[in-house]
Amino acid sequence: MRVSFRQLGHAMALAKHRNFRLAAEELHISQPALTRSVRALEEALGARLFDRLSTGVEPTPAGEIVLARGRRVLQESDDLRRALADLLGMVHGSLVISTGPFPGDAL
Repeated sequence: MRVSFRQLGHAMALAKHRNFRLAAEELHISQPALTRSVRALEEALGARLFDRLSTGVEPTPAGEIVLARGRRVLQESDDLRRALADLLGMVHGSLVISTGPFPGDAL
């Protein structure tokens, strides 16, 4: 079972909009690409995540579980990236301060 962050994000957008076309527009992908992504996620998890209705889509009970946990997974991923960016963005090394003779005498 292989699930990607991208697939989870696609499922989140679909749950938000309850509509493949609107979710695809938000994600800047084609509707068929979104459909394939959600279908692949459902196959990987072995469960139908959305009921396809004439009025749109609704998360199934399995879908609600995946969406709730997926939200946490994506949040943790964002937190991890932020923490690493903060760590790697820190300046490391020595700081050398030089002065002329007068301020140096006062120190």
